[in-house]
Amino acid sequence: MNIKLENYIFNRYHKFFIDPSSKEMECSNGWFFLLNWLCEEIENRLELVNNGKPEEEKVSFEFLQIKEKFAKLRIYYKTDDEIIRHYIALSESISGHICEETGLFDETVGYTTKGWLKTISKTQSGYGIGWKNCYNDEILSIWEEIKAGND
Repeated sequence: MNIKLENYIFNRYHKFFIDPSSKEMECSNGWFFLLNWLCEEIENRLELVNNGKPEEEKVSFEFLQIKEKFAKLRIYYKTDDEIIRHYIALSESISGHICEETGLFDETVGYTTKGWLKTISKTQSGYGIGWKNCYNDEILSIWEEIKAGND
C-alpha cells in the first residue's frame, strides 16, 4: 500500500498497531477504504463496549498483520470481542469483490487464475488473459440488461 495511505491508517488508529512490525500493509491501495471502514467500526465497537468499564475489564484490539492472501485481504489480530471478529471476517470476504489495485466494486471485478492469485478488475488484469469474473453468468446477464435499459 502507498506509504501515505499506510501512514494515515497508522496515525489515525495508532492504538491498534502496538507492535512496530505490524506497520506494513502487504496489499495494494484498492483496499484502503475497506480497511479504513474496518478500523472505524472497531473503534466504535470498543467505545461502546468499554464505556464506563474499569481498565482491567476493557476489551482490547491489536492488528498483528495485514496482507493479501489467496486473492483476499487477510488480517491477523488479537481480540476477545466476537463482534470485532465478525467485522474482520466480513472485510476479508468483501475484499474478494473489490479490485485490490483500484478499489472498484462492480461487475468488472474478478480474480487472476494463473500465477499469483489477485482480486483485480478486468482492465487491470490485461483484459481477461488468466482472469475470471467473480460473478456468475446469470448475474452478469441481468446486470447487462439493466445497463442497456431493458429492465
